Amino acid sequence: MECPFCNPSDEVILYEDGLIRILLDSYPASRGHLLVVPKRHVESWEELTEEEKTALVKGIELAMKKLREVLKPDAFNVGMNLGSAAGQTV
Repeated sequence: MECPFCNPSDEVILYEDGLIRILLDSYPASRGHLLVVPKRHVESWEELTEEEKTALVKGIELAMKKLREVLKPDAFNVGMNLGSAAGQTV
């Protein structure tokens, strides 16, 4: 299976820099469901560099800022599914 995060279609990319992408989720759990993912293909959090981890947190903050502007949500649910037992499906 080809990784949808490594080669996403242009229409789902909301933001991209040298380290991360912010993507529209193909199967959103709720309105405004976004994915903040590293550009480098890794399978675990431990494989990320400190710079990549920092970029991911900054990406979450950027996504929240934009969602506040566009959707004006009452709250946010931020989480990570790290491994299939935690609900990671891709």
